[in-house]
Amino acid sequence: MKKIDYVKKLAMEKGSHYGLGQLIKYDNEMILGKEIPNSSLNVIATKALPHLEEIVTGILHNNLKMVEKNAESIIGLGLGLTPSADDTLSGIMAGLYILGSHFSIDMTQLLAINNSVISKLDETKTTLVSKEFLEHAAHGEIAENGRNIIYAILSPSNTLLKPKVEALLKMGETSGTDITLGTILGLRIGLELFEINEAFAVVPMAAMKDLSISPDIVNVHGGACALGHPVGTSGARIMATLISAMHKYKVDKGIASLCIGGGEATAIALERC
Repeated sequence: MKKIDYVKKLAMEKGSHYGLGQLIKYDNEMILGKEIPNSSLNVIATKALPHLEEIVTGILHNNLKMVEKNAESIIGLGLGLTPSADDTLSGIMAGLYILGSHFSIDMTQLLAINNSVISKLDETKTTLVSKEFLEHAAHGEIAENGRNIIYAILSPSNTLLKPKVEALLKMGETSGTDITLGTILGLRIGLELFEINEAFAVVPMAAMKDLSISPDIVNVHGGACALGHPVGTSGARIMATLISAMHKYKVDKGIASLCIGGGEATAIALERC
């Protein structure tokens, strides 16, 4: 989550606030369903906000009709060849798709979500250029600068994130910032959390390296080195910590794992209902 927070910070400082950029500061509120003050928002952001909130809720609850209805309401909203709302939707779809591909998960649900975003898409709702961009984004194909920050966020390395974000923010009048908003939302929606038993500090480090897992989603409240390693109840501690983090960050899926002396290991996948 720290990398996403860093991207958010840079976008708020250096991005454009003429499209949907003003909504970047409220990404967590959109995920958590909290009220957002709209008195200071520009016209485009004010019109888009309630529909973006519904799209986020629809994705979190796999309500494809909700996603479809609200995406149709904002496609084409904004100015330019790729209007602001279209760029944000592209970022959401690309973030979800690339995230799923990165962790080699079943893409059926993600593709269904992305297809619901573009199901009512035609040339009467937006520009031909933007229509094509949205169709490509549904399959993870987005501008190179957009792909770069998604992969940088997912990478275990902390290098080169800042220049990649800055390069994206420079795209067009508002496009780079609007794509950044969508990318932040897509990754926050789709990211799972991992609790990896930290019998030794190297254990989660090895897992992150071998599985290409971002440190931002591993042991987010600290591992055993920070919280303690209760003999005989390590599993209970890890499960409680993971469930607490899933509720706090509104994450639907989580994985907890234990290393066992002698080379064995066990893991469990959790999903919030």
